[in-house]
Amino acid sequence: SAWAPATILTYNGLRFDEEVLRHAFFTHLLPPYATQGPGLKRADVLVMLRVVRLLEPGTITIPSGESGKPSLKLGDVCRANGIALHEDDAHDAMADARATLALFKHLREVAPTTMALMLANAHKSGPQAMLAGDDPVLLGGMTAMVPVIGIAPSPRNGAAWAVADLSVDPATYLDGTPEEIAALLTAKGQRPIRTVRTNVQLILVGWEHGAHALPVDRLDDAVYRQRAVQIRDHVGFRKNLLLALAGQYADQEPSPEPALARNLVGSTPRLRCWPVQGRTVDGLRQPADVLGCAGASLARGAGQRTGLAAPSPDDR
Repeated sequence: SAWAPATILTYNGLRFDEEVLRHAFFTHLLPPYATQGPGLKRADVLVMLRVVRLLEPGTITIPSGESGKPSLKLGDVCRANGIALHEDDAHDAMADARATLALFKHLREVAPTTMALMLANAHKSGPQAMLAGDDPVLLGGMTAMVPVIGIAPSPRNGAAWAVADLSVDPATYLDGTPEEIAALLTAKGQRPIRTVRTNVQLILVGWEHGAHALPVDRLDDAVYRQRAVQIRDHVGFRKNLLLALAGQYADQEPSPEPALARNLVGSTPRLRCWPVQGRTVDGLRQPADVLGCAGASLARGAGQRTGLAAPSPDDR
């Protein structure tokens, strides 16, 4: 890209705005992963705000909303921390962009170490390196940190990793069958095993940076480390887990996105039909041919103008 290397900042963008943008580009036959090209990182100031709140709560003021509960709305947080963003200007694109940048700079000033850690996670390579290591790490959620150990990437999506919650005794599931392990991945309540996405600025920090934020009823560090060794050394469990991950979503209809990545970008137009907004166009032979050819041409043209191309699904 002509504007890489760069880090794209948003506020709640990874979970909302990017999804909207991606689907809009998808339906208009433009490269849907324009923010994920070579040399680009994606950082969400809302995610970083949550981490600062968890690890360094005294450095940032979190206001209460009308319900009396903590509010993480951009305008509320900005005004509580001396950043001007009038309620009348909220949701104005330029005003929101300026406020997001101002809040980002403020967080870097008051919590530089935590922000540096999270900026390292703005590309999937950061979390993946931590999860591939032998040491337990801390996974952040909305309100708490959880001790975990990385197990393996999903065979269906290299950006998704399986992790084990070390607050759960692994002896309760290590000898489970692939079917039993698959059920744990979708269990309600506390999940001993879960998959996390490494390409959405995952809240993941080293033990030395986040252990102080664990709950007061935490176990000894030695217990967590012993459990991590048990999980990593159990060959049968890893094999059965990979089988369970390979079978995830097998009963769901295939997504059109892999075809989009393969066929909208390339040197040769491919006349092919794919689902658009949930409806297939296979029955419309001539429009489908036109759609496929136009899509390939548009994608190549956009790539030539911006230097961006839709990556393969595993690169997201």
